[in-house]
Amino acid sequence: MSDLTEFFRRTVVPVVPLLFLFVVGCSSKTALQKVRAFEQKGAFSKSEKFIQKQLKKNLPDSTRQALLWQLDWMHRVRLDYPYTQKEIVNQLEKRVAHFKMKEFKTWLKEGRFDTRVIDGKTFFLYASVSNLFKRYKDLRDREIPPKQRAAYEQAFWKNYANMIVAGQGTPDRNVFPQDYRMTMTLTVKPNVVPAGEKIRCWLPYPRAYSFQGNIHFIKASSQPLWIAQPESPIRSVYLEQTAVQDSPTVFQIQYTYRMYSVNSRVDPAKIQPYQKESCTYRHFTQEEPPHVVFTKELVNLAHQIVGKETNPLKQAKLLYLWIGQNIQYSYANEYSTIPNISMYTLTHRYGDCGQEALLFITLARILGIPARWQSGWYVFPDEETIHDWAEAYFEPYGWIPVEPYMAIWIHQYAATFSPEQKQSLTDFYFGGIDHFRLIFNADHGQKLFPPKRYFRSDNVDFQRGEVEWKGGNLYFDQWTYHLKAELLPKNEGQP
Repeated sequence: MSDLTEFFRRTVVPVVPLLFLFVVGCSSKTALQKVRAFEQKGAFSKSEKFIQKQLKKNLPDSTRQALLWQLDWMHRVRLDYPYTQKEIVNQLEKRVAHFKMKEFKTWLKEGRFDTRVIDGKTFFLYASVSNLFKRYKDLRDREIPPKQRAAYEQAFWKNYANMIVAGQGTPDRNVFPQDYRMTMTLTVKPNVVPAGEKIRCWLPYPRAYSFQGNIHFIKASSQPLWIAQPESPIRSVYLEQTAVQDSPTVFQIQYTYRMYSVNSRVDPAKIQPYQKESCTYRHFTQEEPPHVVFTKELVNLAHQIVGKETNPLKQAKLLYLWIGQNIQYSYANEYSTIPNISMYTLTHRYGDCGQEALLFITLARILGIPARWQSGWYVFPDEETIHDWAEAYFEPYGWIPVEPYMAIWIHQYAATFSPEQKQSLTDFYFGGIDHFRLIFNADHGQKLFPPKRYFRSDNVDFQRGEVEWKGGNLYFDQWTYHLKAELLPKNEGQP
């Protein structure tokens, strides 16, 4: 391991994305400003030609990396916005009951679609049609095929009731354990990498936590060269394999772990003052550009939401409830393409689970409440998906889960819960989470080890994996991922 560590420390290439590059030489700055001007106008082809010409020059490393990032960024944006107006209309005809063309023209004027002008043509976000049903309640009953959510909501409520019963009569905050066996597979498509070349792969792996443990590695597609420490804020398994002509390259790991439901039972009357000189407080109340920035808009909003309330726990819950009632769920563009996620979410008043979590984190930190990211997968049977949420820190309780997405789903999308049930669930997911979780990360924007030589596909989160070879990063269009989750009978996992 020590030899491998030293190798990567000597060979890793520093990466400086354009979005974060502010200090460059005068001539380099002019070139980067021109690239930004092209991008703002949607002149991607002109920008690409200009960058290719600049890359032939003798440039500072930081400028070269920034220009290379811009090329990569435009590629990512094109993938996020693949559809023309004609293609979107074809989708609407298939997915919206009784659809009429005049409706599309109205929706377009109302700004109901995420669009981007690229080289003079308007393109639509990959999830444009799906997001209509997420953002506009008047269209949900017209979705084809119609959503059948009653069975899921009933199962969800039953699990919640079981968690509450399991927690009665015990002071423990971690109850109702569930064992899992997970098989994570990342498949690089055939001929993406030349035959005989080495492919480097990082797969997410469960981190040790107060309510996630008994983690046992079972097997992998090849011998792991590195497994991050159990408490790593971004835990991974590092593998290498050789590409074979006309064949996919399959990376796979299997493991078991145990997850507990959490009910923190926090009491505002017992909240104590923060130890403001502690490392935890100072780190998790600071700005972390580009996504946790105390902009004027966010500062004003945070103070507007809490008003005269001074109790940190009550303040945090007010933020959580405000997001639940005022931010809608929406499928998102890739995080690496967004300059400031928390501001993006506030400006648009919609976002996915991670964007909602970053908005909460930023608002909480503005008020001096330590808050951080937590992410992995939500593994409710037949509902498995990547998922992000937040944690907030309070004395004397420590870190507690905060689920902004759940507040949104309960208030805006759940169709069969009574008002009393909604209130109970909303209260629970401020300080509690269910055991259908798989946690890889305890902070956002963390660095992998061994370090990547090239740009991350996702430089905010780590749930799907990362892949590269000596020719560059392999982006999401060049590989697929799959997580198979198996719920194990009690005690079939590890004791």
